[in-house]
Amino acid sequence: MPISSLIITAKPEQTQHVVHRLRALEQTEVAKVQEPNIVVITDTQQRSQDKMLWKQIESLPGVISCDLIYHNFEDEEDFANG
Repeated sequence: MPISSLIITAKPEQTQHVVHRLRALEQTEVAKVQEPNIVVITDTQQRSQDKMLWKQIESLPGVISCDLIYHNFEDEEDFANG
């Protein structure tokens, strides 16, 4: 299960709207908001789902950027090997 940490930069006047939309997404947790930045933790089943979720976040209205800060997918490799 890949776990990632992202920093989302929102348009300052839309930060709270972006936070609301992020909280509505499954597999995401808003960890901290310091306008216009939002720290998000994602927890998906596969790396391919991670990529799809990141693209979905990037396409949210009001999002300027979505930057990957941390990505852990060790247990996915362990699961596949044994």
